[in-house]
This record gives sequence, structure tokens and C-alpha cells, in this order.
Amino acid sequence: MFKKLSIVVLFLFVIVGVNQTVMAHSDHDHPPQKRQQKEFSHHGKEKKHDHTNKVSKQDISVKKSVVKINTAMKKIELSLSTKKIDHIHDLTETIRKQIKVIESKTKKSSNQSNIKLASKRITTILMRLHKYADNNNINKSRHQFKRLQKTKKYLYSQLNLPKKLRVKTNKVFSSNKKSHDRKKGWHEDHDPKHGGHVFMSSNNYNHIEGVLVSMEEFRLYNYDDYTKPIDASTIKGSITVKYKKWYSENEATILFSAKKRRSYLVAKLPKDISFPIKIDATLTFPKSKFEERYMFEFEEISNGNLSKKPYN
Repeated sequence: MFKKLSIVVLFLFVIVGVNQTVMAHSDHDHPPQKRQQKEFSHHGKEKKHDHTNKVSKQDISVKKSVVKINTAMKKIELSLSTKKIDHIHDLTETIRKQIKVIESKTKKSSNQSNIKLASKRITTILMRLHKYADNNNINKSRHQFKRLQKTKKYLYSQLNLPKKLRVKTNKVFSSNKKSHDRKKGWHEDHDPKHGGHVFMSSNNYNHIEGVLVSMEEFRLYNYDDYTKPIDASTIKGSITVKYKKWYSENEATILFSAKKRRSYLVAKLPKDISFPIKIDATLTFPKSKFEERYMFEFEEISNGNLSKKPYN
């Protein structure tokens, strides 16, 4: 009886061992699949991941080059508007270097041939712009700058940057940090309000008007992109005055003084000066890292409404 029980127990152990080995091999051949966890938004809808809009390191470096080119282009536009084109060479060299970076980072792009063609055209235009600027030829320099803007626009259209890195141009941001759409009257009025000379800054928001109030006072009025008066105390800067005194050429540097809730800055001029008066203003606008220069020339005192009320 004992022998029969031992044979039955041994037989059962053998069967159990065979089953375990078979299960182990089946698990090894077909490992259990992990359940894919679905992500849901706060509306209860399943999130769909967009893998076609990934941002690579090359895209980021190209975007940095685009930003540097745009900054240099704004400075060139400012130089042409103020007729100060003696430092354009440095700006064109900056653009040329960044174009080379874009060309090297987009070698594997599907539009590589178009990018290379646009880069060559931009390099040629920059050489001509540099040549005309050295010869102080404002009209031809402006013509080359317009060609540069068109070619730059074509180059950007061939880069195919992801949406996250594209430059936003459909909105303008005001000084109170609230965005607003471009409405009627945006950049339409550039007429002087006080009989002076009007310029637009490189940030496309601030508009300034230089006014010679008297032989002892120069004012700089500050407007927004709708030519409405805004606080001028946020602008920092000074003026360099070139004038005649007792038949001799003189030069003086004067800091602006500002009061809160005033739409203009004031600079007191030297005494006993005579016409013509040349004023070179060096200004730094809010959130700007570089100085901008504007030239004002006066043959007579400005005529206009010079009310001292806030924002007038």
C-alpha cells in the first residue's frame, strides 16, 4: 500500500514539473503586453500627441539666428531713417554670419537648394549695401535694404520651422503688457503735433517728436503706435548739441530731465547759442538693450501747441 502511494505522489510531482516548464517557455516566447495608458484632457477627450511638430536642437539654433538677423535689420532700418549709416558694416557682417549658420544647420532640409540660393542672394545684397553705405549713398542703400527685406522673407518661408518657434507678427504689444489687434489708425498718423520732427523707434511702438521750444529748451515728446501721448519718463538718454556761439563751433552733452505723467523729456540748452542748431539724441527705450540715435536740425524755433498739461 505504501509503495502504491509513493508511486502516485511521484507521478503527480512529475506532471506538475512538466506543466511549470511549459508555462515558463510560453511566457518567454510571448511576454505579457503592457497596457497603453490613455491620457485624457480636462474635457474628458483623449489626447492625441502630435509627433510631427517636434522641436530639434537645429531648429532652436536656426530660430536664434533668425532673431539676430531681425534685430540687425531693425538697426539698419533705424540707421537709414536717421541717415547715420557709418556703422552699417558691423550689422551686415552680423547678418552674413547668421546666414552661414542657417545654411549649415539646414543641409538635410528638403528645401536645402532654395535656402542656399536665397543665402547667396542675401550675401550679394549685403556686399552692395556695405559698398553704398561706405560711399554715403542713402538712396541706393535704401533700395538694397528693400531687396534684402524681400529676400529675407523668402528665406524664412523655406525654413519650415515648427509652430512653437515661428515669429508671431499678427499682434502688437503695448506698454501696459496687454496685447491688442491692429485697428484702424495703427501707424497711419506720423504728422508732428508740436511743429517738430517725428521719428519711429526700432521697436515699432514708440514714436518721438523733437521740438525746439525756445533757444534755451529742447523737448522730446513720446507717443504710442497710434500717435497718442504716453509717459516719457520710461525713456533714458541725453543729447549732444552742436551750435555756433560768437562765430565759433561748439558742442555740449546734456542729460534729459523727466517728470512722471509727462509725455515729454526736457533738455536745457546752453546760453547765447545761434542757428543752425544740430541735436544728436541718444535714447534707450523700455525693454531695449541698445541705444538709438536720432538727429534733429533746426533753422528756427518750432511752431505748435506746447501745453504743459500731463499727456499733452
